[in-house]
Amino acid sequence: MNGSNIIYSSNVYLVDNTSEKNNAAFYARIFDYGALKKLSSKHGSLLPRLGLLSEFQLQIIKEGSICVHAKGDPCWGLIRKNNEVTWGCRCINTECKLFLSCRDDYTEKESLEFDPRYSSNEEIYRYDNSLNHDDIYFPLKFETEEEYIDGVSDLNSIEMYKLQDTKNNEKINVKRVMNGERISIVEKESTDEKIVIGDDDEEVSIFDWEKNAEYVEEEEEKDTFDFDPTSGINMFETFILASQEKVINGGMDEIYFVDAGPGTGKTYCLINKINYMVGDLQIRPDEILVLSFTNSAVAVIKKRLNKFVKNGGDRGLRNVDVRTFHSFAWYLLHHAQDNYIDEGWHPPSFDGMSFDTSVYEASRFIDMFPDVLGQISYFMVDEVQDLTGSTAQFVLSVIKACIKNGCGITALGDSCQAIYDYNVEYDPEAMTSDDFYNEMYRLIKNDGEFLRFEHNHRQEDDLSNLTVNLRDAILKNSASKMKEEALLINEKIHPLEKTALLLDDNYVEELRKEGNVCFLCRNNGQTLRLSTLLKRRNIIHSVQTNDNKYAYASWIAKIFWDYGISRIERDIFLDLMDREGVELDGYSALDIWEKIVKISDSYGNEIIVRDFLNSLKKKKASDPVFMELVQNDVIVSNIHRAKGREYDRVIIDESLINNFKNRLKSIGEYKTLYVAITRPKKNLNNCKMQFERMYYKKAKNADAKRWFVRNNGKITHVETGIENDIKIFQFIKDSCFQRQEYISTSIKPGDNLKIKREISERKIKYSLIHCIEDNETVLGYMSSSFVEDLFKIIPYRRMIEMPAYIEDIFVESICTHIADEQEVKFIREIRNYSPTGVWNWVNFRGMGHLIYDTY
Repeated sequence: MNGSNIIYSSNVYLVDNTSEKNNAAFYARIFDYGALKKLSSKHGSLLPRLGLLSEFQLQIIKEGSICVHAKGDPCWGLIRKNNEVTWGCRCINTECKLFLSCRDDYTEKESLEFDPRYSSNEEIYRYDNSLNHDDIYFPLKFETEEEYIDGVSDLNSIEMYKLQDTKNNEKINVKRVMNGERISIVEKESTDEKIVIGDDDEEVSIFDWEKNAEYVEEEEEKDTFDFDPTSGINMFETFILASQEKVINGGMDEIYFVDAGPGTGKTYCLINKINYMVGDLQIRPDEILVLSFTNSAVAVIKKRLNKFVKNGGDRGLRNVDVRTFHSFAWYLLHHAQDNYIDEGWHPPSFDGMSFDTSVYEASRFIDMFPDVLGQISYFMVDEVQDLTGSTAQFVLSVIKACIKNGCGITALGDSCQAIYDYNVEYDPEAMTSDDFYNEMYRLIKNDGEFLRFEHNHRQEDDLSNLTVNLRDAILKNSASKMKEEALLINEKIHPLEKTALLLDDNYVEELRKEGNVCFLCRNNGQTLRLSTLLKRRNIIHSVQTNDNKYAYASWIAKIFWDYGISRIERDIFLDLMDREGVELDGYSALDIWEKIVKISDSYGNEIIVRDFLNSLKKKKASDPVFMELVQNDVIVSNIHRAKGREYDRVIIDESLINNFKNRLKSIGEYKTLYVAITRPKKNLNNCKMQFERMYYKKAKNADAKRWFVRNNGKITHVETGIENDIKIFQFIKDSCFQRQEYISTSIKPGDNLKIKREISERKIKYSLIHCIEDNETVLGYMSSSFVEDLFKIIPYRRMIEMPAYIEDIFVESICTHIADEQEVKFIREIRNYSPTGVWNWVNFRGMGHLIYDTY
């Protein structure tokens, strides 16, 4: 066990005739603080007087394991140094005022050093790990509906200490302690205090983007990212510098894995390779599959391909199969249900199927029947660093099938922008971004080429040079270097002359003289609060929070909601588009008709309307023609939603980097910073955007957090408009024809909404109201899950104490809802209101301001 930090010591001893009080050999073996404290309480000063306790043992009793400065932090314990066991402190709370006096031996390497995923236990010690590396690497969680805490493993080798200061009701760090040398997993802290509200609230730091962990151990820091736990190799050193042309002009059976930074031409490479394959290699466009994350990303690819067509390119480029992962998974599952049941496929239920379930089932289908992808000639996937969990497994299943079928592959990503691992932090078995990179590397290492691009074409020289060293530090996983580079970058960012509170239309207009402007915020709560400030000042902008998978384009309902005939001819469709005034940038009505025919698997000049709608819903089509996308030159976005996009000017919160000054951060936070400061093409500024503490709770019926603000003990603002806050059927209940006409003609993005409390028969509900000057129109009622979330957030004794109104809510977009075919068939109200099963609904968001009528 050369080099091990584990000491074996028996706790079984021979019994002699000496009485307990005089058994020196027995006492000499006791070094546990709790045991020594118990002996001291039992025998008082007798044992020291008899010389049965050593000076070292008396030191342990005196100093204890609990830090007197950190309100219960058990940071003292046995440490082996130079083959001697001593009693010492291993605190890494660098924010403590007395930290340097307690830890003059502290080095920054301690906070990132322990990482079992990159250790080499099997090769060095020749034994199999009894613990999966994820059991140690990830803080385990006990999760309830409202709250999670950093938790413990029930393995005998790990002991948990959860301490709570009853006086201040402040939760303390959760520790894991192993026999011998201590290994701690410490929940990362913010420079701002943690916020705990009652028993049901999340413990939230408003300056933390994700809940990663810092790692502490005695061994020297590894300064490289070992992609294979036994290889000791830095994966990224095997990626060879190449030009985009190498990938673009590669053959249809070539396999490329490209890892490159922002602005180096990954999307350019993807678009031009598609054009080369269709134009030069004569590959059928519909045999090229391109997968990406969001509808917005798909829209960018489609728009650029359409630009090729307008400039004389092959019209077939419009038929390239570009989809989101969700869309492709649903397409596969419906294809399996229609064609593979006789082959042994057992279809899952589609009722309420979640995103994770859909991609998991699609992975299972591909693994069983890889030939289903046999018609694909080339597969391309973008932003692979964001692949985690079931989506990562899904893409690996596609890649395995492509390899088996002899299909070419291009995978594009940037490991320095891998900021979505928090999605799987509660599941130690789930695949992380690093895991995906490792598995992808293993899959194609014999057949593929590993390439990197370096020149930044997006940013001007000053900006592109700003992040070079930070990127290098991230790739090498050097904690101290990441911190050093982050602080150097902070010194070079120019602050705005005004804080967010003082922004006005003239000042923002000045900022956007060189192009579009994006205010980058940390989370949805801050994003919506800033959006409210801008809207109050009549500053027109768009908001980027969550990508709504069900926001179909409003024109679909305009054309079809009251269309009572089962079939529609091309000329009638073109006439309706003209009469309704439907215009889509870059697409004629005839272009749209051709897309409808294609997605409906139809031919000729006529389609069955419901076939088109069913295909659109089943295939989860992500073509921008069919999705409602809101765009503007001023954007307010959280950092995660801005990833993969570029802006002429980006403004970040001044505390984004200031928060790095006093302590080391997890690598995930440095990556998030890297994403933020690589979004601008021309200008990068900062200003003060955060003016209040924010809290969140897990929403009841949505995979989301609901942010809220509390001032002086009172809840003042709450996030409104997340998934399931209002049932879509509300928009066709009662006076449906008048309501649909009103939505279509009288509501536009940016309009004010408010939510009003109604109490009757000891029941409470909230109506959604559209406001134009003094006119108010009820659009529907909020869901019971929204009301229950309010009950969880707001302490109340009587219903009258709930807010009377919720204001500062705004229309984000008008969208189309497509009912399931079974709903149309069996729900009479839907058939009565819309024979085709489509109608318009209002997508809204806001950090709603709560107005009370009791005090």
